[in-house]
Amino acid sequence: MKKTILTSMLIISFFNTHSQCIDGDCNNGNGVYENTMYNYTGFFKNGNLIEGQQSKVVFTKLANGNYSRKEILIFDGLFENGNYKEGISYNESGVKTHNGSWILSNGYLLRDGYGLLYYSNGNIEFEGLFENGKIKQGISYNEFGVKTYNGSWVLSNGYLSRGYGLLYYSNGNIEFDGLFENGNIKQGISYNKSGVKKYDGSWVLSDGYMRRDGKGIEYFNGIGYKTNYKNGVEIVNQYDPNDIQGTSSDLIEINLETRENGANELISISIHGLSSIKKYIFDTGAETFGISPTMEKYLLDNKFINNDDYLTPRMTSGFRSGDEILSRRVKISNIKIGDYIVNNVVATINNSDDDPLLCGRALLQMKFKNVSWSPGKLVLER
Repeated sequence: MKKTILTSMLIISFFNTHSQCIDGDCNNGNGVYENTMYNYTGFFKNGNLIEGQQSKVVFTKLANGNYSRKEILIFDGLFENGNYKEGISYNESGVKTHNGSWILSNGYLLRDGYGLLYYSNGNIEFEGLFENGKIKQGISYNEFGVKTYNGSWVLSNGYLSRGYGLLYYSNGNIEFDGLFENGNIKQGISYNKSGVKKYDGSWVLSDGYMRRDGKGIEYFNGIGYKTNYKNGVEIVNQYDPNDIQGTSSDLIEINLETRENGANELISISIHGLSSIKKYIFDTGAETFGISPTMEKYLLDNKFINNDDYLTPRMTSGFRSGDEILSRRVKISNIKIGDYIVNNVVATINNSDDDPLLCGRALLQMKFKNVSWSPGKLVLER
């Protein structure tokens, strides 16, 4: 919420050359004191209004040359040395703007302490603490009276930006709980409209959008998964030469096996040194690397993977149907492809051992410096 809110006003003197007490005792008692601009009504002490009302006097010239007179209430409450101390202020349209206390600083009256700000429709805009004219801590509402934020505020470059606080959906549930910077979310937990956790981590403003950025926890069905984002894009299967072990050669060639139906080629792959080599379908249009549920169990049983290696499930395209299906994901290592051993590969877990095992060309292009392919041959450069 970036907005400036008026939090001060000039000191207004009671006295000018046309001022006078027009009723009662304006020195020590109840009276009415008026000058060419304002009317003061209430209890006076030592010539100063202590408790009462200040109204603006407005004269309007009429067609016959006479004037009409109108009083517009602008403050009702306690005064100190001729200045506001505590009470309700109004704008010149008679609409309540603030209810709270004030202090005098450098010739200006500043809101200070607990107070309320109001929208023009009478609903509360803010309730909380002010300090030297600045909003410090409290709750903001939209024009319909729905709570939008509860927390601390910091004035920066003329705008109000939040420190730590809670952001709310229109249904009253928390949308974000954490730190704000320059009015934008920075670090904390986000929720969906039903109050379920979505993400716990840091954010960055990019191209007008708030995007996940950095390490965090992503939630799915109540389970938290470690994740890492860069400008809104999940970092998975990134190129890192340290992830490629085995032969010292910078370039290897792999012969691909043609399937009987000729639809796709096969590539031989083994995981964690298993003697059984699996025939993976080399998919030229995918970035998937799949493992079977049986392989997942083997990796878990032998402690090659643990709960920290699982990533948030994602929707993927089914090999046969092309339909979107929900796939679980896990990071695995020690994948032998040709003479290379590749580590830190995010794999999808098939729903059944009968599902085909896929090795996508796009995945290899993400993990290797360079990949080239022609029918029957795959070349990988580390």
